[in-house]
Amino acid sequence: MLPETYLISDIQYEKPYTRKIDFETDLDTEEQTQENLINELREKATKYLEENKYPKFNYTVKSDINQSLEIGDTVHVLHPIADIMTEVLEYEYDVISRKIKTLTFGNFTRDVQTKFNNIKSTIEQLGQNLSKQNVTINEQTKLINSLNKNGIVYIDDNEILILDKLPKSQAKNIWRFGLGGIGFSSNGYEGPFETAMTMDGQINANFITSGTLSVDRIEGLGNQIQIAISNRLNEGVSKVKTETGYTFDKDGLTIEKTNAKTKSTLNETGLNIKDATGSNEESLLFAGYDNETGETVVKSKNMTVEKYLTVGKYSRIEDYEKGTGVFWIGGNN
Repeated sequence: MLPETYLISDIQYEKPYTRKIDFETDLDTEEQTQENLINELREKATKYLEENKYPKFNYTVKSDINQSLEIGDTVHVLHPIADIMTEVLEYEYDVISRKIKTLTFGNFTRDVQTKFNNIKSTIEQLGQNLSKQNVTINEQTKLINSLNKNGIVYIDDNEILILDKLPKSQAKNIWRFGLGGIGFSSNGYEGPFETAMTMDGQINANFITSGTLSVDRIEGLGNQIQIAISNRLNEGVSKVKTETGYTFDKDGLTIEKTNAKTKSTLNETGLNIKDATGSNEESLLFAGYDNETGETVVKSKNMTVEKYLTVGKYSRIEDYEKGTGVFWIGGNN
C-alpha cells in the first residue's frame, strides 16, 4: 500500500468516488526492494487514475432515429446529470423497411478488445494451420515438378497410364486412371495400389492434409478408436465412446462395461464409483467436492484399511495383536 493511502484525481465531482485497485509487479526478484515497489505502485496507480478519471458510459439512448448516422459518428447527448459527447457503437437495421430501428451509443468501444483478441487468436490458429498446409503444398509441388518431367503417358482403349517405363509390364511406378478409379502403385501395373480413389467413394492414403475436414464418423483400424461426430472437428465433439466401455461426454469420463459390478465417473467434481448390480446405482465411493457441506470429502460405503488410518496430524487408528487402538502420534498435548 502507498504511504499516502489515497491518490486524488485532478478532476473532482460532486460526489467522491473511491476504489481499491490491486496491481501486479513487473520487477525482477532482485529489484523488488521496498522503495522500488512503492515507486512502481505509485506510477501504475497514477497512470490508472489518469486513464479512468472520466466516467465511462455504455448505454442505450432512445430517440428519434437519424437514418444518416453511421458507426463511429459523434453525437451530442444532453442529460440532466451529464453533458456527453458520445459515439455510435452499433445499430439494428430492418432489411424489410430498409430503416435503422435502434441506435446504441457510448464513449468507449464495447467489447472491442475481446473481439479483436478472439479474431487475433483465430487468425494465428489459421496461420499455423496454413503454415503446415503450405509446407505440404511446397513438398508436393517440388515432387510433381521434378518427377513429371520423367513420366510417360500411355493411353489405351480403357485407361490412361502414367508410368516410368514402357512397356507397362516392366514399369515400376505407375498411375492408372480408369472407370474403376485412380490409383498409384510403386509395385508395377497390377499393384497393389497404396494410394487410390475408387468409384465406390473410398480413398486410401497414408497422409491427408486438409484445410477443412467435414465428417460424420472416424473409425480407427482394428476398432481401436471410433468417434461419432455431429459438427466440425475444429469445434470439438460432444461425445466419444469406445467399445471398451469408456465414454467421454459432458458428464466427464464414465467407465461402464457390460456385466461389470461397478460404474465409475470422473469429472471436475471428483470420482464417483457406483454399484452397477442394482437399479438404483448406489454410491460406493465418492472422493471430491461435496456441494451439501461445501468441503472436499471422501465417502465410502465400506472401507478396509490394511495397516492404519491417520486422522489429522496427531492421531492414528491402528490394528494390533490385542485389538484396535487409537494412538496419539504427535503434538504437545
